[in-house]
Amino acid sequence: MLQLQHWNPTSLSATLFLAGAYAFLCSNWSESKHRAWIITSLAAGTAFMSSLPFLCDLALARGNVSALVPDAEGWRHPHAIRSCAIFQGYLVADLVVGAVHYRDQLNILTGWVHHVLYICLMQYILFSKPEWACIFGCVLVMELPTFILGLARLYPVTRNDRVFSASFLVTRILFHVYVISAYALRREWVVLGLFCCAFPLHAMWFIRQLTLTALAAKKPSLPVNVAVQSSAQAYSAEDDAAARALQSPPPELAVSEESSRTSTGPTTPNDDRPDPINFVAPDKEARKRNMQLDLHLLRHALSSEQSLRIRAVLAAASRGRYAALAARARGLYRDAQIYAPALRENVRSRVWGAQQQETALRREILVN
Repeated sequence: MLQLQHWNPTSLSATLFLAGAYAFLCSNWSESKHRAWIITSLAAGTAFMSSLPFLCDLALARGNVSALVPDAEGWRHPHAIRSCAIFQGYLVADLVVGAVHYRDQLNILTGWVHHVLYICLMQYILFSKPEWACIFGCVLVMELPTFILGLARLYPVTRNDRVFSASFLVTRILFHVYVISAYALRREWVVLGLFCCAFPLHAMWFIRQLTLTALAAKKPSLPVNVAVQSSAQAYSAEDDAAARALQSPPPELAVSEESSRTSTGPTTPNDDRPDPINFVAPDKEARKRNMQLDLHLLRHALSSEQSLRIRAVLAAASRGRYAALAARARGLYRDAQIYAPALRENVRSRVWGAQQQETALRREILVN
């Protein structure tokens, strides 16, 4: 096992800094799937910025990778060493903090295997092949899509799939292919082998991104007025079903009412007793107000459920641009689906219970 003195001091400092930054910022996000991108976003942004001097050298050399060599008395080689050390510190911090706080977000291949292999590669570059530091410092530009993705995960309002896909295509596919071809022409087989080993993972990520984009493009999207109209029509039918349910008593209540009607016997037109249909109970107005309140609550529940459904439809029609809003709307709609039927059943039982009590009160007054 490597001892502490075998680690670059900059790498240790980066690990401690990123862990402290996570402890300071993690309270801003409640879910682990968001907190998992704090360290990654900070490190990816730093890596991209540190790669810009080497990209300028490569551009001034008209794409000749021979420009990515250590300079004798310049600042670029020490800067490349620091960049590699900071990247190694990020990998260590992400594994250590992730193992404690967001273990469920660390994938075996893209998390543990990827990070451990790159930690070993950085250790090899820092202590055995420092002349490769400028090469790796230049290809840190491939962290640009990681920074864009992390920013979108932390702040969903900044999400733009086209920008992410374009940056991924330019940096991790086209630039990666260019670097592979350049070192293949120079016959530097070890460096070529390292880039060839990393390329399949980038290609897999890009194919997955294209697949998700294609699925989102095929998803039918309704205009706003059509979505609202179709949702309103669907719920108007549901409102009618609820109204019919309120107009017909539950089976057990219907049976009890029929049996009680049979036991009391039919009324005749010559009966001196008042007509029970036209008889007004003393507290009928109070019961009527309660029933109206129950029906108002029922209509309010249906309106809330309908509005939540429309919100979910409109949010889904935005093709994921407002993913957080769509997820929240779907969650609220699921809650409405759970509670609205129970509320309808409760109101239905209370309405017919009040009617039964009113019927019993009428009969009691008529008998007396």
